[in-house]
Amino acid sequence: KVGDFGLARRLDGEAGVTRAGTAVGTPSYMAPEQAGEATGAAGPAADVYALGSILYELLTGRPPFRADRADVTLYQLLTQDPVPPSRRNPKVPRDLETVCLKCLQKEPRLRYAAAAALGDDLDRFLRGEAIAARPEGRVGRLARRVRRRPVLSAALAVATLSTVALLGGGAWTLSERAAARREALADSVATNRSVGDDLTEMADALRKSSWPEARSALERARGRLGDRDSGELRRRIDQGGRDLALADRLDAIRLALSDSIDGRHDYLRCDRAYEEEFRRAGLGAVLDDPKVVAGRIGASDVPGAIVAALDHWSSLAEGQARNDWLLEVARRADPHPSEWCGRARDPRVRADPAALLRAIEAAPVAEQSVSLLLALHLKLPHTSPHSVPFLKRIHHAYPGDFWANLTLGYVLTLQSKHAESVRYYQAAVAIRPRATAGYHSLAMALMNSSKERTLENATEAAALLRRALEIDPMLSATHFNLGQALLTLGRYDEAVREYRWVLRGEPDSPMANAQLGILLALQDRPAEAEAAHRRAVLLAPRHLEIQRTWRDFLLSRGRADEGRRAWQAALTPEPPEHEAWYGYAELCLHLGDADEYRRACQRMLTKFGATTSPHVAERTARACLLLPAPAAELAPAAALAGRAAAADRTKFKNAFPSFRFVEGLADYRLGRFDRAVAILRGDAAAVPGPSPRLLLAMALHQDGDVAEARKVLADAVLNHDWRAQRVRDQDDWIRHTLRREAEGLILPNLPAFLTGTHQPQSDDERLALLGVCQFTNRTDATARLYADAFAASPRLAEEFRFGHRSNAACSAAQAGCGRGADAAGLGETQRTQWRSQAREWLRADLAAWAKTLEGATPAARDLVRQRLTQWRSDPDLAELREPAGLDKLPADERKDWLALWGEVDSVLTRATGGK
Repeated sequence: KVGDFGLARRLDGEAGVTRAGTAVGTPSYMAPEQAGEATGAAGPAADVYALGSILYELLTGRPPFRADRADVTLYQLLTQDPVPPSRRNPKVPRDLETVCLKCLQKEPRLRYAAAAALGDDLDRFLRGEAIAARPEGRVGRLARRVRRRPVLSAALAVATLSTVALLGGGAWTLSERAAARREALADSVATNRSVGDDLTEMADALRKSSWPEARSALERARGRLGDRDSGELRRRIDQGGRDLALADRLDAIRLALSDSIDGRHDYLRCDRAYEEEFRRAGLGAVLDDPKVVAGRIGASDVPGAIVAALDHWSSLAEGQARNDWLLEVARRADPHPSEWCGRARDPRVRADPAALLRAIEAAPVAEQSVSLLLALHLKLPHTSPHSVPFLKRIHHAYPGDFWANLTLGYVLTLQSKHAESVRYYQAAVAIRPRATAGYHSLAMALMNSSKERTLENATEAAALLRRALEIDPMLSATHFNLGQALLTLGRYDEAVREYRWVLRGEPDSPMANAQLGILLALQDRPAEAEAAHRRAVLLAPRHLEIQRTWRDFLLSRGRADEGRRAWQAALTPEPPEHEAWYGYAELCLHLGDADEYRRACQRMLTKFGATTSPHVAERTARACLLLPAPAAELAPAAALAGRAAAADRTKFKNAFPSFRFVEGLADYRLGRFDRAVAILRGDAAAVPGPSPRLLLAMALHQDGDVAEARKVLADAVLNHDWRAQRVRDQDDWIRHTLRREAEGLILPNLPAFLTGTHQPQSDDERLALLGVCQFTNRTDATARLYADAFAASPRLAEEFRFGHRSNAACSAAQAGCGRGADAAGLGETQRTQWRSQAREWLRADLAAWAKTLEGATPAARDLVRQRLTQWRSDPDLAELREPAGLDKLPADERKDWLALWGEVDSVLTRATGGK
């Protein structure tokens, strides 16, 4: 209720106060100078008196003056001081009583000058600062009484003067000085008593770990005591400051764990930081007598904070002896011990999974400290089915606890439940807006939570990370992740600055070097990018993600074989993680190194042949079944495929089509073609990309349905982009491997076509040949195949949403510019014809896209925007889009191309909501 008095400043200068009167008709808020007046507006002083009267009633439950008759109430109002609120309500804080009594002074000049001044003092009280008002001294009270009762006071004065005259001037002087000393002494005693009360309140708050209340009481005590050296009080104030500083430092150690660039917590640094802090605080050293250390903790005013730190420390300390010592000290020092606490801190319970689960299930969560509960939780694997339910029990009991929210959000993030983790991180930020860990964690959860809102989430994440850096600009992990957000937003220059900032402080950070390499490559600075990647690999040669980014860089620069050799070297130590091997065999096969492919398959079957993971079984089997092999070699791979396909469909809903695909691949290799066809037309058909149809085409051909096999192959090839520059990962390597095998099986005239001695005889054959032509960069042949297919089946071109016509235009544009393995020998007339054909195909697609915008849904508009934006960035069209290429064309043709791109921009503007 006191907080409502923040409104007092708005009453300054207003007329009247809307407050109910007393039961006998005399308003309890009426100032003495207003008593008896029936009308008239109250000025600022009257407003302050009225607010003091309201405050008095809120504090005590009754107005300052109240009697059975109105005339008696009026008499009290004019002649008496109000009873101090603390006599009616002992819980009233001393400072608030002083504020209230100052408002109720009889003389306006002794009150607050304005309601705003009252509001300021109340705000200071609420913030725990020293108030401006001070209790009235005895001399002041005496002066007021003289003015209030002049006749009586005059008589007393005459008598006093007579006495003084008789005693003499010297005695009068001594008496006056003695009174002044007594008043000063009384004021000092009162101040010391108030400071002592504040310090007692602080100590109580410290023991309850109520840090804001403790800081408020400490600041009040400091304000009252001022610069006076009051011995014991000063010592207690200094000790309180040290206790709060200790609690802050212990909390900071825990928060510092979040500042980790590679996502791995530096537990050793945290362990050593705790050890140093305990020694600095005079609590003792690790392995000292637990009883002695616990006694020192018990004598402290912050035992709760220290025991909480011990509980957290025990969850990460290295070495059994060290861990046992921490648990023993925590058990002895716990200010609220219980039988369950003893179990929770028993090293044997923590080491026994069954005993640990029993302790967790029996935990009286609402009665225990959050730190102990979370320390026990840290002994569970984050993948444990008991992890999140236990954390949610803790959160239910302590919804306003920072660590309960932050830890629950973190574990949900580890389980890839990013969207759910967001709300717990948001709560953590609201609870402790000055803790950078909350901003940092919330930003990364947003970055990973929704593929549909990538840009919006990255924008919000960047703002959160900048807020964290405003609080602490030296957080390396925050600068690192801000770089990630800026990378997602395409703000490469800003992202580079963030990673360079990190590397100035941590030049040996492998991840920062790797991320810088990625950014420099995107900025087309390959030499600098390669240097950054090489340094990252040198610093962390076995780091899977760093190895992957290095390979991706080499592959993107057309150095695939160099990338394979780097990968081969990384596999020399025989890493146990399947992720380290995933894709290596496929790359070897894609590059034509069948011998290394088979060696890699044998090593993987040896390592993962007995796996129980359906995912590892599926990936290993798929890699090993990409080529025909003797039955003895096929058997273990087929067994893995069967193990994956036997997985629970409901448990592996999204991955189950892939499990079925590898089962179909195994059946095909084992010659069970009819079973393979059934699987590939069933569950496996849901696997994205052309692989299921390529394998289906081969199975149909082997099963004798040659015509259907050619149709399926044509469909698989037509609906995929087979250009070599679009090959990025193991999925693409698998697709090209299967395509080559399918072409060799189903297209007997393929060698003759590639040498120019055979012309395709049907649309199915033309379309099936597109893949090899695109991959080998035969732009002239690709454009001809498209042109012939469109002539034979016009509807194929008109299905513009599939992109066949725009793909054809890209091939024609490349051939028209002399780009491609078979386009260098084309004459200028042929090139001009291809450029004209490319423009015609693009304009036809553009007209179709423009028509779809009429009454289009937001999703349709977004599709138009994506496709036309792709035209605007497609490298195959660059020479007919960028000024450097257009300047080489004849003037009339250049004009036609500029007109086309102007039309593209116009439709793009409409698609994005412009006019």
